Amino acid sequence: MNDDFGNVIFTDESSIEIERATTIRFHKQGEMYKPVPKPKHPLKVHVWGGISKHRPTELVIFEGIMDAVLYCQILETSLLPFIRNTLPAHRFQQDNDLKHTSRYVKQFYTDNNINWWETSPESPDLNPIELLWHELKWYIRKHIKPKMKEELVAGIREFWTTRVTKEKCQ
Repeated sequence: MNDDFGNVIFTDESSIEIERATTIRFHKQGEMYKPVPKPKHPLKVHVWGGISKHRPTELVIFEGIMDAVLYCQILETSLLPFIRNTLPAHRFQQDNDLKHTSRYVKQFYTDNNINWWETSPESPDLNPIELLWHELKWYIRKHIKPKMKEELVAGIREFWTTRVTKEKCQ
């Protein structure tokens, strides 16, 4: 099969947090190394986005834990307009997280004519958007260096609007 994946929308979510421990610590040879404690609740946000060969979807930034209901709300406000305006004949690909495959979400796919491209549970995560999340985290760490949540969110939005181009998505 000669598939160029031209009609596939790859989506996923990721957590982006502010890194606190950026200092270098030295210790004498032979002494026990004392690691820098990590904060119990680091400042972080979650992002959901998608890419296709045509362009990226709208990026959604949210806090809290995503469940099936929140996931469907995100799909309704971000994925469905993308499908209507950009890729009506689509295949929708995501990982097999339970919130993506619940009965509630599967019913949402059916009700909204989302052509969900089911992958086997044993398949490794081959979603190309994972590369984008890695690049986003590197960009935030190296270029933005946020100290407050507002700076983190602004940096994420800047990355998505300036770096996630049609060419990168292709």
